[in-house]
Amino acid sequence: MARSRVTIRDVDALAGVSHQTVSRAINDREYVSPETRSRIEAAIEELEYYPNAIARSMAKGYTHTLGCISPNLTDYIFASMIESAQVEARRQGFFILTSPQSWGQKTKNARWTD
Repeated sequence: MARSRVTIRDVDALAGVSHQTVSRAINDREYVSPETRSRIEAAIEELEYYPNAIARSMAKGYTHTLGCISPNLTDYIFASMIESAQVEARRQGFFILTSPQSWGQKTKNARWTD
């Protein structure tokens, strides 16, 4: 059974470098020559590789995840605001989790803050 996800090991094999070198290039470290970086970038593009967000958050100790609770997700105004926030968050390397919550509706685990 073939793997469904391209990994950093696939990129290193195609680029002819170690997985550590691929990691350095992905994380924009200075220790990678321009020629090697070009080979790695070409392999990433060819394989359509993208880093595993869960593995990255476990290794770095943070998730780059934001939460957004709105009165509802079907109203045009709220939906367009959330969509704009998601676009900017992705541009900055963050993810947004959204959830509808009716105003004044408290759930068992809800905490209200000022």
